[in-house]
Amino acid sequence: MHRAVTGIVVGGLLLIGCQLGPVSAPGAVASPSPSPSPELVTTAEATAAFEAYLTTGGLAGYDLEGGALRTADDAARRKEQASPKPATTSTPDRVNKVLVPHQSSYPAHFLATETFNLQAGDDKGKSLTELWIFTKQNTDVGWLATYQVTFSAGVSAPEFDLDKDGFLQAVPPDQLSKYSIDGQTLSAHFAQFANDTIGGAATISFDAELAPSADLSSLLADRRKSKVDITAKHLVDTVTWKDEGTVEPVYRLKDGRAFMSFVNTENDILSANPGGKVSIGGGKGDGITYPKDGLYSQVEYLRMAMVSGFVSPAGSDAKTELAAYYYRLYKMTPTA
Repeated sequence: MHRAVTGIVVGGLLLIGCQLGPVSAPGAVASPSPSPSPELVTTAEATAAFEAYLTTGGLAGYDLEGGALRTADDAARRKEQASPKPATTSTPDRVNKVLVPHQSSYPAHFLATETFNLQAGDDKGKSLTELWIFTKQNTDVGWLATYQVTFSAGVSAPEFDLDKDGFLQAVPPDQLSKYSIDGQTLSAHFAQFANDTIGGAATISFDAELAPSADLSSLLADRRKSKVDITAKHLVDTVTWKDEGTVEPVYRLKDGRAFMSFVNTENDILSANPGGKVSIGGGKGDGITYPKDGLYSQVEYLRMAMVSGFVSPAGSDAKTELAAYYYRLYKMTPTA
């Protein structure tokens, strides 16, 4: 989740025009030309929803989330409830875009990005881009941010394909066969790729198909190192990534590829060898993201990973570039 006061650079314009009817014979009464169908979602409506999300801080901000993103931020929301913090202040250097596809029925969706310069750390001065998908189920409910990913520092969001009127080009389900893989299959393949990488398998499944970003590769390497370190302490760390089967909208990119997004969950169970206990000390536990001091038979961590990538057209040998992700612990359960 991210909050900031910003201005919006609109990426899709709603143009209203007229349609010319056929030329009428002398004395004939011309039939009125049909009016263009109104857009279900206008850029102005989407922009207002994005601004509301970015400028709403604290617990109220979490109420503007739904779907996978709300689940991913659940632990952060509960920590905020336990210890409220002041809303973040605005920064002037943020650039935002809202891209809306043509739609005629609910549920509806749109895409939004925010880019800003990092002010501290090893990547100070580099740009950082975050991307959201917003969803609205029907006319009786509001817009919710349901999906979020972050690109590596210094990496821009891709150029999305827009039609002549500035609308984002979405890929309908019956056209997914035009690409080398669909989102659900991609999600399942990445889950197996992650399991093999973290488990230290001799052969990594789908290694010839997937190209994770440097940051995503580093995340999986860190998870592998954590598992090795825990095992060295005579504990058992069982890590399982799973495809959640979540279908996110697919959008065309200007270079001919497709922008596909999926959701995986990570189940991480830390346990002791038979007859033993997992000892937690140090006084760091908040009971939400980390156990309070004590002895436990096991501690279960649930994490969510939202991942987006660029998929090439069918017949291409190019790897799928997994360019952005959002990874969060959302539930921790200690068992005495």
